[in-house]
Amino acid sequence: GTLDVSGLGAAPLSNSSGLTFTGNSTLNVTIATLTTPSMTIAPGVTANFRYPASGATFTFTIPSISGSGTFSADNPGGTGQGKTVSFGNLSAFTGVLQMNLGGASLNFDVSNLNDTVANNIRFAGNGGIVNSPNRFRYVGSAGLTLTNRAIEFANGAGAFLAIFNNGTSNSALTINSNLAVTNTGAKTLQLGGSNTGGTSAFA
Repeated sequence: GTLDVSGLGAAPLSNSSGLTFTGNSTLNVTIATLTTPSMTIAPGVTANFRYPASGATFTFTIPSISGSGTFSADNPGGTGQGKTVSFGNLSAFTGVLQMNLGGASLNFDVSNLNDTVANNIRFAGNGGIVNSPNRFRYVGSAGLTLTNRAIEFANGAGAFLAIFNNGTSNSALTINSNLAVTNTGAKTLQLGGSNTGGTSAFA
């Protein structure tokens, strides 16, 4: 199903005790800033956040996600850079994180992430441009090691993708799993970030 919360303010669900997705669902949003309650995504279910407008930035802030379903975000047919999903606690989330943007760029900001299951961090849209790629950004303080989860490039040709360590202090982003490429066509990968204290690596 589809839930449209456009025009209801920046925290239209703030009085909710939480969102539980038990079937494939899309949340349509046209406001620039949205804070959701914590959410649970059931096994086999996709919870999709959609910002349909072109040329505008947005920020989704999600305090926590649990469950083993798929979280995705898309911007079908839209353009514009600087779109961000800011995740809080993902220590109880074992599902897939997926970005589906085409013609625009998106940041996934993650401060922690459960790595006990081999469900990938998937770049699936052909968005991003050379100076504003689709980014997976680590923003935590304790370091993040991915051994079971892989970074997956499911994009077609021409996608611009990035993995950043923007963590604080001496936090390191270490990826022990192999890079997974599941679609054909040339893509561009950028490695970077603002962290200067930690030693990050594809191990």
